Amino acid sequence: MGEVEDATGKPIFPHDAVMFETTTGGAQHGHGRGLVLKALPDKRMISVLCVDGTEVEKKPCELTVVDRTILRLGMPVMSASDTGGQAGVITGVTTVLDLVDLNDEHTVVATGVSPEEVCTVKELELGDYVVSGTWLGRDNFLPGDRVAGDSSVFKASRWLRGHWKPDRCEGTVAKVGLVGVLVYWVASLHASADPPPAYQPNPRDLTFFCSGDVYRMWFWLVSQRCFFRSQHRRQTKKVRRWRRTRRMRRPPDRRELERPMAVADTRTTVDVLWQDGTRQQGVPSASLLRVLVQNPQDFLPGQRVVSKAVVSRHHNNNNNNNNVPRRVGIVQSLSYKDQTVYVSWITDHQDPAGESSSEVDTTVMSTYDLRRSSDHNFFYGDIVVRQLPRESTGGNTEHTINDLSWVGHIVGLCDTEYIHVKWGDGNTSKVLLGEIALVKPRRIEDMRNEMGDWVHDETMMMPLKTGRKRTSTMAVKLITIL
Repeated sequence: MGEVEDATGKPIFPHDAVMFETTTGGAQHGHGRGLVLKALPDKRMISVLCVDGTEVEKKPCELTVVDRTILRLGMPVMSASDTGGQAGVITGVTTVLDLVDLNDEHTVVATGVSPEEVCTVKELELGDYVVSGTWLGRDNFLPGDRVAGDSSVFKASRWLRGHWKPDRCEGTVAKVGLVGVLVYWVASLHASADPPPAYQPNPRDLTFFCSGDVYRMWFWLVSQRCFFRSQHRRQTKKVRRWRRTRRMRRPPDRRELERPMAVADTRTTVDVLWQDGTRQQGVPSASLLRVLVQNPQDFLPGQRVVSKAVVSRHHNNNNNNNNVPRRVGIVQSLSYKDQTVYVSWITDHQDPAGESSSEVDTTVMSTYDLRRSSDHNFFYGDIVVRQLPRESTGGNTEHTINDLSWVGHIVGLCDTEYIHVKWGDGNTSKVLLGEIALVKPRRIEDMRNEMGDWVHDETMMMPLKTGRKRTSTMAVKLITIL
């Protein structure tokens, strides 16, 4: 779809936030925001999802791309104004949201909101990463859908507007509350600690870390439904009403603050580490394009590489020599014009006494003489957890309850000695590779198969067959209806 261009000549992609003129009765009266869904078959029209949930068709020349929120940490990108130039990798993402009332897009609830302050209408989504004590784990009727049924179905639901009546047989799902969740525990701060029970009857006791969806982990979309995560945050936001009729502003009441909201606008900037080693901060997302296809020579700073010649010699050597020093390189920069790479080589040595040491030297090599190291399969944005020494795992762990200082994302890889990690509490620090463990992503289906089937009997969750009691599904009980 990238071959379709907006009014300024920028390519349009699915999930782009776009601006367009709005009209009433043929008269222009402002600018609207929407989310690009797809190009229609003849590519002369674009399907756009508006803030209120309606879909409209627009000509590409009627749209202007204002934000590209699908960009995420670790994604290869290039400049939209220099598509034949060098590539880069995203090392930081900053997004702020403007929120409006779900039922009235002219009622602005808050502007400049951080995504960490809001959650989707379901408190937890399938596959989300959650923390309980010193363990990290991963935990369908869809919110936002219109639902219909016999009026008795909705009698026990909480109505945000009006109240239940026998003739009300249709409503909109605004929020789904959870009775309990099943969690597949994937990693721990303490290597020898036993995991918590798989079934967690009080989901609010779990601390949300990040989404399990590699893309939803980083971006929010125009028209997406949400709530503030904390009551305190709701109470600190002022509600401003945009009305054509004059009226005095009034302080929001609790009922208004608890109403579901919709994302009306997004503003995303990213930090980029380019192939030539330069760093650029606060780059507008709409000025970048994803690099969808990379050839084997498109190295990025921070990637671990090995020499093809050395690998070949070791492969052909029939003598198993364990004393051969291990040598891995870290890409520092690349010249995409002459295809040369500036590499910092780290050679590990081990003396007879068992002490290890390393030395670093730098060389310039052809990209065609290198390949990525299969022993260092990590990159920017990957989830890691601290690993305490085994002698420290038997102590009291009460201080770590709901603490996110031990689980984070990789944000820096060019250091020859340390990995840079941004932890869940917002702090960034340098750690040795041996001090962290990589949390490898797993498919939901695989975790479910490992767990087996469970059944909810209104009082507890029980497995139907013997299996490892870790999975990623949830029991839904409370449904809020509009």
